[in-house]
Amino acid sequence: MTPRLRVGVLLSSTHIRAWQRVILQRIRSSDCADLALVITGTPLGDVEPEPEPRVPRTTVLHAVAARFLENIYQKLERGIACEHDAFALCDGSSVLSGVLRMDARTSNPSGSDLSTRYDVERIRGLNLDVLLLLASSAPSAELASAATYGLWYLDSSDYPSRGGAPPGFWEVYWGQPVTHTHLIAVRANAEERILACSSAGTHPLSVRLNRSNAYWNALSLVPRKLNQLYSHGERALRARETACVAANHRALANDAGVTALAGQIIRNVKRRASERLKRTLTLEQWVLLFHIGNGDGPCTRIQDFQTIMPPRDRYFADPHVIRRNGAYYVFIEDYSYEKAKGHISVIRIDQDGRYGEAIKVLERPYHLSYPFVFEHAGELYMVPESMTNRAIELYRCAEFPTRWEFVRNLLQDVWAVDSTLLYHAGKWWLFANVLENEGGSASEELFVFHTDCFLSGAWKSHPLNPVVSDVTRARPAGSIQQRGGKLYRPSQDCSVRYGYAIRINEIAALSTEEYAEIEVERIEPDWGKNLLGTHTLAYAAGLTVVDALLVRAKFGQHR
Repeated sequence: MTPRLRVGVLLSSTHIRAWQRVILQRIRSSDCADLALVITGTPLGDVEPEPEPRVPRTTVLHAVAARFLENIYQKLERGIACEHDAFALCDGSSVLSGVLRMDARTSNPSGSDLSTRYDVERIRGLNLDVLLLLASSAPSAELASAATYGLWYLDSSDYPSRGGAPPGFWEVYWGQPVTHTHLIAVRANAEERILACSSAGTHPLSVRLNRSNAYWNALSLVPRKLNQLYSHGERALRARETACVAANHRALANDAGVTALAGQIIRNVKRRASERLKRTLTLEQWVLLFHIGNGDGPCTRIQDFQTIMPPRDRYFADPHVIRRNGAYYVFIEDYSYEKAKGHISVIRIDQDGRYGEAIKVLERPYHLSYPFVFEHAGELYMVPESMTNRAIELYRCAEFPTRWEFVRNLLQDVWAVDSTLLYHAGKWWLFANVLENEGGSASEELFVFHTDCFLSGAWKSHPLNPVVSDVTRARPAGSIQQRGGKLYRPSQDCSVRYGYAIRINEIAALSTEEYAEIEVERIEPDWGKNLLGTHTLAYAAGLTVVDALLVRAKFGQHR
């Protein structure tokens, strides 16, 4: 039996952040690693400061201006609620209970980075496999030499967070659509390599929300890499690692000076005022567009499509199509603004493009959306998104198209969105975005599961999960199409905003051991006026349906 990995962790104190506690909990509950050592770099009563811009005080005037701007910045940030703050302070004593502890300053009072030979030798004597740096101190090559696989830490190589600006600051400042967080390994020779990367959509209005979302998603990189290291050895680290790139020079000296902080405040106030004005005067509404062609595959010339406009009190989204009895049936998310909840409806479209009203077919006490419909052995099934019920649910059609009966949960105790099934090479495959840590986003990571019989519930997780970790193309956007012997998976680009665009990806490899895909086409929301996004593509027997997010005036006659 492979011996479990021995992991040491460096903390500023036992008062830790929420994201740090989750990492420690997942290490201690894992089957592959033991938490063998905790090193605290400050006295146990000290608390690491909240990540906020630190403006240098070079003169008295500079100090006054800096304090004034910092106060405004803090008020703006605290004006937006963060329900699950990854940086919320908590007591880590319970999760660290029973672990050997070393206080850095006990043996090295002149510093907090354990740089003396005595300290490094003490740590090396514990035969650690990995040292995990969760404190804000700079990574040390000498410390990296004390663990077999080096010193690991989370950071952004685009805008490093070890300067004057907190994580996620520069992405919001510059309006970058994606915030990258990297798991970096420092080797004994001081070489730094990226072991893995998480990409989250940038929150444009709040640095606090942006960094919280980024870290809730990125923290999973640590336990995943430990598991890969345990299961496959060092080659699992080397297989996907890349060299660290130079920091983005637009961040100047990584220092949120007076000018940068003032610029962020001005940008932030403008963005918030613009959003408030838009919410007051306009309505963002998902609508449906469709096109009937010759049956050679989905049409992507969206400008040629007809529009199905929902009433102003709701939106229509997530279309999925089947053809029955000479007509098309489009199953959709039918979302009520008043109820703040969606149910599943169906719209019938005939061969000439005439369509009827949306008819409710499935409703639950919780939100439903993304009604993936498929046929098997003469039966029609539906897998709607039911993330708020923490399950992937399967329904069978009892009376077409309006009556559906619950069959079973395909997976349960899981936050999963936009589940999409595929039968290929004698197996059933389930594609879904999974949220592992509450407080993050469900748009970043695609997981794949497989089984011999989808009715059995015996789904196995793909060993490469998540097979895609990229907010620009992870989340499913409709049925996987088979054309010319190839598989094409539509996905959502949620970087600019949720449901911004559609990416078409050719699945180059799909087996119980491999997964690979290549982007071959993009559908951007640029074909019409007042468009903000398009995020689902459906096709069946000549009918192509997409949804689109429109901006409409709130005033005027309601339908």
